[in-house]
Amino acid sequence: MNFQTLQFEINDGIGTLWLNRPDAHNTVNRQMAKDLRAAGYQIARTHRLRALVLRGRGKVFSAGGDMRMFQENMESIETYMLDVIPDFHEFLMTLRSLAVPTVALLHGAAAGGGLSLALACDFVFAREDTKMAVAYRKLGVSADGGMTHLLTSLLGPRKAMDLMLRKDSFDAREALALGLITDVVSREEFEEQLSGKLADLASNAPAVVREVKALVYGAGHTSYGAQLQAETGSFSRCAATADFREGVSAFLDRRTPNFNSQ
Repeated sequence: MNFQTLQFEINDGIGTLWLNRPDAHNTVNRQMAKDLRAAGYQIARTHRLRALVLRGRGKVFSAGGDMRMFQENMESIETYMLDVIPDFHEFLMTLRSLAVPTVALLHGAAAGGGLSLALACDFVFAREDTKMAVAYRKLGVSADGGMTHLLTSLLGPRKAMDLMLRKDSFDAREALALGLITDVVSREEFEEQLSGKLADLASNAPAVVREVKALVYGAGHTSYGAQLQAETGSFSRCAATADFREGVSAFLDRRTPNFNSQ
């Protein structure tokens, strides 16, 4: 599955979607937005996918929006944005709704829309030298890519406002301390450590991943009682799967479970 600005590959159930505009720091232009939307549609229909990884070719993960394209389309910038942003947002919606773990692997830089893309994933692992920036305020524009929702839900409105209107950039350690990312990995051990982390995520029972994602992302919009009811239904559905039987047997046999059912 190849596109003009992306590459997709799958190995042992782990799919990797590469942002592939390295000479432009993997910035999002009209073509990448369209490619992301098309890729999301195909990935959502890829059978036997156990995890999806987002990465960037070249020196950085993604520097956000393509400034040169903005400048070239400045005379009709509102029309341009209304053409580009909906495709980008459609991919983000698909990414969030995937029934498998989604993982962003950051290196170099993740700014603006690139940071939004990363934060939309379930897990974010950053190389220790990664720099991050919300970036929008210095362009004189408000955020897109779900940034206001993501920062507010992860950090609360006070800290979200601080990052969007005052703090210009932060490193991987600061992001980890804030709770924006999952973990920081050393530059030297990045590939080796991530291989194990991804294999561990992909080993989860598919039904459990689906149910946990639905419960966690829905928890902020329901009452405690409603969440208890949702957990009851979720637990019961998982208990009816072959993977639950395998999990119980593995626990009693003191061995690692092998989850396979979809």
